[in-house]
Amino acid sequence: MTIAKVNGALCRTIALSNGMLKPQLDKINGVLLPEVTVYDRFTGTNGTAITSHTPDIDVPTGGWLEFPTGSWTIQDNRMQSVATVGARMTYKNVGDADVTIQAEYVSGGDLIIGMNVTNGANLWLCRWNSTGLLIVERVASGNTTRATNGSTGPTAGDHLVAVTNGDTISLYAHGSQSYSCTYTVASRSFKTNTLHSVYNVGGVTLVSDNFMLSVP
Repeated sequence: MTIAKVNGALCRTIALSNGMLKPQLDKINGVLLPEVTVYDRFTGTNGTAITSHTPDIDVPTGGWLEFPTGSWTIQDNRMQSVATVGARMTYKNVGDADVTIQAEYVSGGDLIIGMNVTNGANLWLCRWNSTGLLIVERVASGNTTRATNGSTGPTAGDHLVAVTNGDTISLYAHGSQSYSCTYTVASRSFKTNTLHSVYNVGGVTLVSDNFMLSVP
């Protein structure tokens, strides 16, 4: 076992049979990330489609999917959305509904992690924008804000951490700001869905980096 750092956070790395190192991140804002199954630094040639790119660690296998086609590429070793009208997602089916996801903000629009995704019209949006953190339930393209906190948007290098656990969904800002919000409701909608995503709203390019997903 090797001690290393991922995004400045102390972690353990365990050598896999294929020679890769699997990071096991200790904590971010008190959130334990016990087993990292997807980790992506988005290293690649500019213009590479996200669907042609394989994450550094991809235990579920299959790489990235996207909606609509052609909406995400690799640019400067980061993930970048195309600034067109309409929502865009790059997503993975990891086989687990309860996960912890971390994404780094670089530039552009709101940083949004989509959790328990059915499709672009039905999912949970864990959002960090200029007003702070928002947990939004999106049903049939209608948005209902369920929890908020903070008053400032992300800056380059900040991280958003989203956690689903049964009927509870939690959101943490980490970096230039430090705040969180949580929402719990019996029989939370979509809670058994195993698709999770990075989500972008229309009209603004989003650049993100260092995606990390772990399961309990």
